[in-house]
Amino acid sequence: MKKLTLLIFLILSSSLLIFSCSKDDDEQQEKTLKTVVKFMFNEESDLDDWSFKENDSATMIIDTEDKVEGAGSLKVQDGCCVIGAVEEYSLKKNTNYKFSFDIKYNEMPDENSCGGAFRFMLYLEHGSNWEAYGIFQEQTGWYYKEFYYNTGEEDSPIKFSIRSEVKDIWVDQFIVEEAD
Repeated sequence: MKKLTLLIFLILSSSLLIFSCSKDDDEQQEKTLKTVVKFMFNEESDLDDWSFKENDSATMIIDTEDKVEGAGSLKVQDGCCVIGAVEEYSLKKNTNYKFSFDIKYNEMPDENSCGGAFRFMLYLEHGSNWEAYGIFQEQTGWYYKEFYYNTGEEDSPIKFSIRSEVKDIWVDQFIVEEAD
């Protein structure tokens, strides 16, 4: 009887362990699936994901010295400009999305800058919807920023662009993910 009880205990314990591992794997996969876009700017080929929309006299480089995480950050230098993601991305209808990134600039705008009120703007073009999120930060150096957007009934792919109102900006860890 003791052997039978021990055998039942071992069978139940191992099936509970298998269920526990499966559940953790499913939860991890679900978290991974929520991320729509993730730009980490680690190598030169990551620049292929972005193009200039305005003022192509500026330059984009991967800065391996000044970064938040990973091997590098995107540095847009020598001019005020608009850069845009090359691809369009599909989003779900009636869903909240979080756009997050780290950003840095070393100078405050002056008469030699672009003349805009914001240091940095994120533009979203989603079918007939158009949104702009501006950053008017009174400090220099790295800081984290996030914006939220609801897709509503729109089912067109989304395009996004970044506008720099200062001569040099850095962007790192640009991530778009479903928000809870």
